[in-house]
Amino acid sequence: MGQPIDDLKVAHFGIPKIKNGSRIKIGKLHTLNINVDHHFNWFQKKMIKWCFGFTVEDYSEE
Repeated sequence: MGQPIDDLKVAHFGIPKIKNGSRIKIGKLHTLNINVDHHFNWFQKKMIKWCFGFTVEDYSEE
């Protein structure tokens, strides 16, 4: 399959068939991306960033 797990910079977690939703990024140097089938409003994004330090952005496969 390619690279060993130790060499990966980004680990993808979640259901890959989500067309529209949000992506939650955890970490800066090594990132864990979680794709969720839910859109967060601006207040929810700010509170997730402020409380947990996670970055939330809109996601679309198209």
